[in-house]
This record gives sequence, structure tokens and C-alpha cells, in this order.
Amino acid sequence: MHLKLMSIKKSLNILIICGMLMFVSNASAQTDYKLFPDEEKVVSQIEKNKEKSPLLLWQLGSIRLKHAAELYKNWKQNRQAEDFQKALIYAESSTELSPDNDEAWLLLGMLYSEMKTAPEAMEKAADALVNAVDINPANGKAQLLLAQVLMEQGRYWSAIEQYKMLIEKNEAMRTPMVLSQLTFCYIADGRIQAGINYVSKAPEIIKGDSTAKLLWTNWKCINQAVLEKAQGKRKDAINLLKFIFFFNDDTLTVKNKTDEYAKHLITLWENEDRNEKAN
Repeated sequence: MHLKLMSIKKSLNILIICGMLMFVSNASAQTDYKLFPDEEKVVSQIEKNKEKSPLLLWQLGSIRLKHAAELYKNWKQNRQAEDFQKALIYAESSTELSPDNDEAWLLLGMLYSEMKTAPEAMEKAADALVNAVDINPANGKAQLLLAQVLMEQGRYWSAIEQYKMLIEKNEAMRTPMVLSQLTFCYIADGRIQAGINYVSKAPEIIKGDSTAKLLWTNWKCINQAVLEKAQGKRKDAINLLKFIFFFNDDTLTVKNKTDEYAKHLITLWENEDRNEKAN
């Protein structure tokens, strides 16, 4: 358990920053990091016991998860390679010590997902996030990140199913970002009609205020129009966008920000239509 003595037997992937992200596989990495005081105290207790106490192991896993999160936060701020490397090692250790902790698997998935240009790292990210979701299906952050990782891997069908599950089971996930990424996946996967069918009937926002409900309805309309445009139905897409302006409510305290985007798309697509007719 002691980080100064621990030999990581399974392959570890470590991020090295040298002008660019570089992924390195190390079959047996020896580490010499100084233990944090709270960690050292628990490690000392574990080493005194001949039989390892599950409670102490869980406690050490929680401590290492906390420090992994702190190191990851430091890396996000200063981009020091050592912080990322230590965060990855601590997160790996936390999942081994507390394999039923979905937050440990989520953090490990977040770390690996930073290495977007390394296919092996993205596979590890997906695996870690699947573990997090299996342990706690209510972990919305893990579910969303899993969908994004699947999308970045080009596993569009799987990403579509993940995004649909998010939208259907969690009203908080009915956001422009989630719906836009789902739309992209449908187009990239070549399943445009299926996308139109789903987006047009996607669940509404029930518990939100009138502004949230209107924004979601309009965003569904915009995404359906984008899908129809991708299917070659430009006129239908333009006409669909024009419906947005019939549903605005001037009494809303927050301006409907979808108007500007809808107008931009209408102008863009109408110009395309005129240019084609001119040629």
C-alpha cells in the first residue's frame, strides 16, 4: 500500500507533458512520492495489522480519492505533468482499495478522458465510467461523461443510447448541450430519420419554470430542423424553424436566446437555396 514501496504490477498509463500530451505505458512503475500526513497515518495502521482491515482499506481509498481530486484540480490550473501523474496513480489506487466507490471510478474516468489523442486511454476512460454507472446508475456526471467519451471514440450508436437514457431518466439532463451532442451522433452515425423521430418526441420538461420549458421546446425544434437539413429537406427545416417565433412569450423574465440562433440558421439556409437557384 505504501506509495514509496508500491510496485504497480498492472500496466499504468502516465501523462507526460512536453510541449504536447504524450501517453506512456509502464508495466512496473516504482514511485517515490512522499505520503500525505492523513494517508501516512492510515498506512501505518494497516502495516501493523497482519490481516488487512476492510474498513482501513476503505478509509485509505477515500483519502487517496480526496488527494487525487486535489492533484487533478492543481493540474487543471498549472498543467504540471507530475500533478497529473500523481493524480492518476492515486485514483487508480483508490479504485483498487474501494472498488464499490462510484466517485473513485468517475475521477479515474475523468483523468483518462483528458488524453483524447490516446485511444488506449479513452478505452480506459470508458471502462472506468461504465464501472461508475454500474455501481451508481444515478451518477449523472458519470453518465454524461461516458456518453461524451463514447462520442469522441466514434462509438456513436452507444453514445446515442447513453444520451437517450440521460434525457429520459433525468429532467436535469434535458439541456441544449445534451440534445445537440445527441443530434451530432445521429448524423455521424447516418441514422438521421431515427434522430428526427426521437427528437420530435423527446420528453418535455415538466418540473421547470415556463422559461426552461420554452427553451427546451424551441431547442428540440432547432435540432429537428438540423436533422432535416442533414437529410436534404432544407425547405422543411426552414419552415420548422419559423414556428419558433410563434411560441415566444414577451412576459418571460428571461429572453428566449434560441431566437438569434434560429434566425442565423434560416438566413444561412435561405442563402444556400438562393445560391443554388442562381447557379
